[in-house]
Amino acid sequence: MLLLTITLPFYPQLDTGDDHQAAVGPWSSLGYRKYNTQMLPLFCVPIQGIFWIRMGIGLTLPVVDLSFLQYLPYLLFCNMPAFHTTAGMTGKDQTTDMTVDRASLTCLGRSSALSAHGKQDNDGPTGDQPGYKAEFHDFLILYTCIPPEDTANYGISPSFRYLCGWMTMETVRNKTVAFHTLGCKLNYSETSTLSRMLENEGFDKRPFDEQADVYVINTCSVTDNADKECRHLVRRIQRRSPESLVVITGCYAQLKPEAIAAIPGVDLVLGAAEKFNIARHLKELSKGDSARICSCDIEAVTGFTPTFSLNDRTRTFLKVQDGCDYNCSFCTIPMARGKSRSDTIARTVQNVRQLAAGSDVKEIVLTGVNLGDFGKGPQGESKAEDFFGLMKELDTIDGIERFRISSIEPNLLSPEMIEWVAGSRKFMPHFHIPLQSGSDRILGLMRRRYKRDLYASRVQQIRQVMPHCAIGVDVIVGFPGETEDLFKETFDFLHELDISYLHVFTYSERDNTKALEIRPTIPMEVRHQRNKILRNLSWQKMQYFTHRHEGQTRKVLLEGHVTTPMMEGYTDNYIKVTTPYRQEWVNQVIDWTL
Repeated sequence: MLLLTITLPFYPQLDTGDDHQAAVGPWSSLGYRKYNTQMLPLFCVPIQGIFWIRMGIGLTLPVVDLSFLQYLPYLLFCNMPAFHTTAGMTGKDQTTDMTVDRASLTCLGRSSALSAHGKQDNDGPTGDQPGYKAEFHDFLILYTCIPPEDTANYGISPSFRYLCGWMTMETVRNKTVAFHTLGCKLNYSETSTLSRMLENEGFDKRPFDEQADVYVINTCSVTDNADKECRHLVRRIQRRSPESLVVITGCYAQLKPEAIAAIPGVDLVLGAAEKFNIARHLKELSKGDSARICSCDIEAVTGFTPTFSLNDRTRTFLKVQDGCDYNCSFCTIPMARGKSRSDTIARTVQNVRQLAAGSDVKEIVLTGVNLGDFGKGPQGESKAEDFFGLMKELDTIDGIERFRISSIEPNLLSPEMIEWVAGSRKFMPHFHIPLQSGSDRILGLMRRRYKRDLYASRVQQIRQVMPHCAIGVDVIVGFPGETEDLFKETFDFLHELDISYLHVFTYSERDNTKALEIRPTIPMEVRHQRNKILRNLSWQKMQYFTHRHEGQTRKVLLEGHVTTPMMEGYTDNYIKVTTPYRQEWVNQVIDWTL
């Protein structure tokens, strides 16, 4: 038997019919599609003497006919036959047609008056993974995921098996991807959607601290620490896996794309308009090229992409609104996310129904940049819809037990909305309401759209109709112009206010914001000291709120972490519960005595 090895200098491609191609080669940056990867072309000719051809992907195939060598020039300088598939892929309901481009076969120098059509459906003995076969007089092409022992069921002769060999799912390793999220619940929602997009393209998801082919960092830029952490993460990836691709997206990527592209190890920077096109960009990306920036001016960012987290946490974060028109003097979010725009009520309801039907989600947290501004179209245009209308529609949906509002501005939280939540079946007694400062002077410098009296009136009304309701507050310390007296105003206001907890942020200077023009600036050590004072106040508030409910029985949604012996959950009014792990309690709403 003559043994000969030939390395072919080309790689075939699959055209999936939906503008996605999977290149079969070591440089391919796009992961292989879960279904279409099982259909890679094998090239064979009739038997006269046996030899081997080693494909460029490292697969060695038994092939025959030494006369095949006369066609080597065609292989070197002509394209492989074009194989076209049209796939409607919805889970296991897949029907795919395969046709062969006759003209391409002719260029290889052989007659192509051949049979050349195959069809796949889900009726074969292997259930949801039947295979393809197409036979030619001079060429044999096999698309298969059929185990050899099942070939008789498909009418495939043993000789055909022997001539063409077999390609299984283990032959080609899917690309792997790992994600890390910085910042808010909205970012977690978007990261989860990006992950599902790439998994649908054939990527296998990996934990961020493991080896992966691609690392995606979804950034925040609310605080200076988020910028620094992004750089730290890129350095970690470089030490662990210098050959991996590094993609940066999110708010920081939109605000400072050039600065990010200059970080050693970064390969791709995706701005606000391009983050959800990540699969297409990865297809065109190679390690070793200079960092590519795909971004545009924020004024050009339009459209709305609904996103949701799934399988990452027990609760699901559903984005229903994006962008902001408020332009507070300290904030970069309008520059990072663009104008306020949102989904429609009808499509949001449809998304929630799909989540209810297709998952075991018990609680949905509605998220957005300025959630109360829901109702503006994808171009930022006003519509006859509002957030209150969305809440009332969601309250009627079966299959989801709990909804939460992630955060809502006090001027957009109407008295009617508060009254309605008090009697709602599904919206939890929990409001997170940004304050930022308890001083009217500082609120003016911040360009906020309310004064402290309005804020106090909203808290008072909540307490009147829902004494058990959790009320969270955002506050910024160390803002320019915040003297000791003005900080004391904030402290005293919060101390007297019947709230449950605080989220305290230390002011940090952000480029291109109006706050940079305000004087005097506050020394950093003073900012940190004020932060500590308010965090201590927050702890006292939460302790008082929790003790006030001791002995009560409330509904708790528990979530488990298999890496720890404990599990935790939250009551309807956002009191945290920790208990020893019990599998039967995971993702269950149970009665709990505090």
